[in-house]
Amino acid sequence: MRGHLTEGHRKLITRIRADGKERGVVHLATYRDKHAVTSSDVDCAARLHLCQARCCTFGVSMSPQDVREGKLRWELHQPYLLEKDRETGYCRYMDGDGGCGVYDDRPGTCRAYDCRHDGRVWLDFEARIPAPMPPGVKPRFAPKP
Repeated sequence: MRGHLTEGHRKLITRIRADGKERGVVHLATYRDKHAVTSSDVDCAARLHLCQARCCTFGVSMSPQDVREGKLRWELHQPYLLEKDRETGYCRYMDGDGGCGVYDDRPGTCRAYDCRHDGRVWLDFEARIPAPMPPGVKPRFAPKP
């Protein structure tokens, strides 16, 4: 296509590939029906004071179903990653008690997630030993006595 791209096209391509990183990458999960996804049987409420809901700080890809439903917001510069609260780094839908404010509409990625073997969350799930908090994530829930 030499000779067919204008200077404006070249500038746009350069901006998209800034710093050697592709920008504008779309992240979509592949769940056909998120309501059919079986959720983990982990008792999150009983472990919240230990894990500090760090799974709610992870990047969560929405599915085409989520986008079509239009009930969840995504990051403007990272379509279609579920939006996070800019101050806390947690999912924007987390309520003050650590619950999900959009539980019935949550993405399939959230429904399918099981923290038991995730080293970002637990050093030992059965012994209830959480992994160290990642940099920039502040504990939100008081430890139980």
